Amino acid sequence: MEDRLRAMAAQANRGCGQSYELFLERFSGMVDFAYPMGSYERDKAVKMAMAIGGYATPEELERSRDEMAEMGYCCHGLDPDCCPCGCGDID
Repeated sequence: MEDRLRAMAAQANRGCGQSYELFLERFSGMVDFAYPMGSYERDKAVKMAMAIGGYATPEELERSRDEMAEMGYCCHGLDPDCCPCGCGDID
């Protein structure tokens, strides 16, 4: 399980542009997909994921997105005008 989670963390890290928020969203989504609610390994996987790179529930991710939007940040956790994904170019 640990090797699988580390591989997911490495995959989530690729292309995240050093944005922890984007990494956390990707990694948490992968964990949720691989170990869905009701899975007998879920609790162990979530604890291990938190130790490896972090984990956030869908509710926590939604709350984080709302807080970033209130502060004027894009969904990647950056000032939209500095986001390499072009968020400042979107109307």
